[in-house]
Amino acid sequence: MASKLVTTNSEVLSGLVIDAALRVADELGENKFKIDLDNIKVEKKAGGSLHDSQLIQGIVIDKEVVQPGMPKKIQEAKIALINSALEIEKTEFDAKLNISSPDQMQKFLNEEERMLKSMVDKIIASGANVILCQKGIDDMAQHYLAKEGVIAVRRIKESDMTKLSKATGAGIVANTDELSKDDIGLAEQV
Repeated sequence: MASKLVTTNSEVLSGLVIDAALRVADELGENKFKIDLDNIKVEKKAGGSLHDSQLIQGIVIDKEVVQPGMPKKIQEAKIALINSALEIEKTEFDAKLNISSPDQMQKFLNEEERMLKSMVDKIIASGANVILCQKGIDDMAQHYLAKEGVIAVRRIKESDMTKLSKATGAGIVANTDELSKDDIGLAEQV
């Protein structure tokens, strides 16, 4: 607060710091508090002034939704946290696929599409309307999620996934096969 850059705005920033600390403080007894600094995250955005700084009760994840057709805002959000890719896994070994006719190619593409649709169907069956994924999301899966009105965000940092789990009550699952209603977290708004 005493640095040259901040000193003229120290009243504004000190108010934000105190307010943030009080919101996450656990009262231990007679005028004693414990503050877990992991419950406070500072997110910097270029382009504004220090007076534009604000305290947000919640979590800020600076990511875009994966597809423009998805909703921008969801009230009463039901959140699924997935730490694997919503994509078709590539084989671990060298493989060669010989396709000799357009029909075979179409069957291959149809099966891939069916597998992605199955992943999305499992997400929808869990009740989730917001998906936060630590890895990638296939274009076809994005399309199906958008059609269902689900917000999806990819490439979330592991540390943010842990914070999201703590804040929303969502369990972090390894894949869509493991996702159940019990793993869904809640938020007033996303």
